[in-house]
Amino acid sequence: MDNGRELPYDRLVYALGSRTADPGERAFTPETAAEPHKRLLDGPGELSVVGGGLTGLEPAAEVAETQREWRVRLVTGGAIGPGLSPKGRAHARATLTGIGVRIEESRTVARPEDLGSDAVVRAACHGRWSLGRPGGLIQAVRADDSPRDVVLRGGMAARVKEQVVRSTIHLLRPAARRPGAFAHLPGFG
Repeated sequence: MDNGRELPYDRLVYALGSRTADPGERAFTPETAAEPHKRLLDGPGELSVVGGGLTGLEPAAEVAETQREWRVRLVTGGAIGPGLSPKGRAHARATLTGIGVRIEESRTVARPEDLGSDAVVRAACHGRWSLGRPGGLIQAVRADDSPRDVVLRGGMAARVKEQVVRSTIHLLRPAARRPGAFAHLPGFG
């Protein structure tokens, strides 16, 4: 730190930040993260989500479930859900195709306009989505973050996710009001 003070940590995320080149009027990036919702309200069309990781699976599922008049496709350079176990990947694939998402694997996208969609979301830029109750998925992982062959699916997974979010918010509010009060907890010290 600037004052020479050292801070202990369990995990360090060194995120320098970046700016995305102008993606055009139909693509959305971190700088335009609030815009997709407005675009979805403008009327039906086709939305392409670029990225098959978790931040791609979730918005594809969310839009397909809540904006039924939109056609949704998920475009990824490799297989969907690369961080999931085979069971988790199979569940994600079945859930997405079951709600009408067209999956295009092993396809790279150089420019959003190459997709010919009405709207394009670069998924790595948008992390705050919900899979919804029918398709909820929690993937168990090992200490090194590699997936175990244990998954929790459906409504139970959605309820567990909601509880995790609520308990995190419940803990963060008092921690923000009283810095240092939770120093004994990992990540708060």
